[in-house]
Amino acid sequence: MTTFRLMSLSAHAATELVLGLFTVAAPFIFGFGGGATIVTLAIGALLVGLALSAVDHRSTSVAAHSRFDTMMAMAALAGALVLGAGRDAGAAAVLCGVGIAQFALTLTTRYSARA
Repeated sequence: MTTFRLMSLSAHAATELVLGLFTVAAPFIFGFGGGATIVTLAIGALLVGLALSAVDHRSTSVAAHSRFDTMMAMAALAGALVLGAGRDAGAAAVLCGVGIAQFALTLTTRYSARA
């Protein structure tokens, strides 16, 4: 185990749930356009679902959850690039922050099933 893997999977899931709920609420808080709202809602809903799947290890394995975390971070950053190219800077900034937060969460999580 490395010194960076300090967070348990249950704390990871709780943090990921908060991040997903913020992502779902962001378009309404900041007033995004139509396309940015759809992209942000989709990524937020997937993050919430991923966080809830960490509660029951029978639905998703711990190794699969780790891979999904990395894919969600890349998806958020890709969405930020697309929205930034479409000149929606606010939505791009939110998704960039979400992607960076998801990568940080992935790097600091100890991926092991509870005993």
